[in-house]
Amino acid sequence: MSSPEISFTHLVTMETDPQRPLFYPFPSLSMESHKLRALMITVDYVRELVFLYDEDRQIHTFNKQLQHLNQFKLNFHVESITTAPDSNLIFLKQSLCKETFIQVVDMFSGSLVTSWKLSSCHMGITCDSSGNLYTCDYLNSRIKIFDMFEPVSTSFTLSPMNFQLTPYTVKLAPDKFSILVQNLEPAFFFQVYDLCGNLLKTFSNNKENYVRDSFTTANMNCAIVCIHHELHFLDQQSDTMITLGGFGRTIGSFIRPFAIAFLPPDLFIICNESVSYPIQCLNFQPF
Repeated sequence: MSSPEISFTHLVTMETDPQRPLFYPFPSLSMESHKLRALMITVDYVRELVFLYDEDRQIHTFNKQLQHLNQFKLNFHVESITTAPDSNLIFLKQSLCKETFIQVVDMFSGSLVTSWKLSSCHMGITCDSSGNLYTCDYLNSRIKIFDMFEPVSTSFTLSPMNFQLTPYTVKLAPDKFSILVQNLEPAFFFQVYDLCGNLLKTFSNNKENYVRDSFTTANMNCAIVCIHHELHFLDQQSDTMITLGGFGRTIGSFIRPFAIAFLPPDLFIICNESVSYPIQCLNFQPF
């Protein structure tokens, strides 16, 4: 199968606070446009791989230099995608007739390795370096942890607050030893846990809107989220939201970021709704 017509563009915000982490053009990537329209993005921190799920149900694999390595097409639509670092497995969450399934496929061939049905309402998924799968049990305020090939799980309850927590999305932090949980209610209420379920950090924002797969982590002290198609820097240490600048205001209102990922130490990738600029790649320098 021939490689798709893909290259990546640069985009630089002009409104970044000079005292805050900066985005820079990524010098090794081309400026040409491309036709790939990604719906979801995830990364393998260990092997430094980037995975894109596009509107044609294809999964594309890239290395850190964004050279296209592989692609295959699924025969079903998925709501979440994650990888087990340092393995050849991709985990997919599929909803079918009000039931939720985890499909595990080979990252090179796309062939099904195993699958199982989840017993409750689950939202986001992520994997740790040992291949354990973490899912958001939305109705029970729990994070469930599955062994890679076993439909048997352990779990931990999100640390109690004075309101009901509803975990919606979970992502492994680049340190590979903690997870960041986004709660649907209250909106933009984030928590950081270690892999045993111990609460490490809580931070929030007054914004009431969220977008699925709209955040990523740069390190233990910062996260980046997408609000109304604008990117904001969230400093976990001071619990403040810093606007990096609306990318639409920088080069036109057609830039509408909705899915983002960070691959340490410096590659930040943005998927847009734009036809002209579907994907931007930046060099990000966190604290």
